[in-house]
Formats: sequence, C-alpha cells, structure tokens
Amino acid sequence: VNLFANAEFVMTVTGAALMNLIYCKKACTVIELFPRWWGTGALYQIAARVDLDYHLLCLDPVDDKHNSLVNSEHLQYISNIFRKINDGSRYEREGGPPT
Repeated sequence: VNLFANAEFVMTVTGAALMNLIYCKKACTVIELFPRWWGTGALYQIAARVDLDYHLLCLDPVDDKHNSLVNSEHLQYISNIFRKINDGSRYEREGGPPT
C-alpha cells in the first residue's frame, strides 16, 4: 500500500495487485499492460474514480501460450507519456494508445 500511496508513476502488467490503485495520489500516471485476450479492463473504472492518469496498453499474443511482447509502437507511446511527465503536465491522449 505504501508503494502505491507514494508513487508518481506505476507501470505493470495487469493483476490483482492493481487494486491498490485506490491508494494512489490524484493524477498519478498508471500504465497497465494488458493482454488483449484477458479479462475486462475493469481497473479503468477504479482509476477514473481516483482521478489517475490511466493508460491501458493492449498487447497481442505472440504464441499459443498467450505470451505477449511490447512492440516499438508501444514503446513510443510510453516514451510520449514520460515526456509529458517530465514537462510537468499530464499526458494528453492524442489518438490513444496503439492497438
């Protein structure tokens, strides 16, 4: 809980630990890496209620075991988020994340 409460930025694969987003400070930037074949993306609702700068990157499986990789488009999107953080402003979702 303390890690989330003091975080300015959270980037992780989806999972139950992200329920701790409720402890994040307002405007904390969150990037959730989410396999396209998995679940519902319901953490967006939690992030919206806490007023987080939430980003969902859906990853396509690369094999029959549902392993996923971050591609160059994802890295560029993440880089743009970091650039906005360093500029002192929340990320503006121009066009949204890569699909």
